[in-house]
Parts: sequence; structure tokens; C-alpha cells
Amino acid sequence: MLQNQNHQQLITDLKELVDKTRSQVAVQVNSAMVVLYWKIGQRINECSGE
Repeated sequence: MLQNQNHQQLITDLKELVDKTRSQVAVQVNSAMVVLYWKIGQRINECSGE
């Protein structure tokens, strides 16, 4: 019985780890996309000013 509880806790811990990491990755990707779009806009703005 104790072993089953340990396995359940392990599964719960692993799920939380995966969910937390997914959230962190999503934040990082969103930040990178904002920077990308900013740079694209900056380049377009520079070219249209010439």
C-alpha cells in the first residue's frame, strides 16, 4: 500500500514538473516573439524612412 502511495506521489510530482516547465517555456517563447516582432517593425520602419 505504501509503495502505491509513493508511485502516486511520484506521478503527481512529475506532472507538476512538466506543467511548470511548459508554462516557463511558453513565457520564454512569448517574450522571444515580442522581441522578434519589435525588430521586424524596427527594420520595416528603417527601410520606409529611406
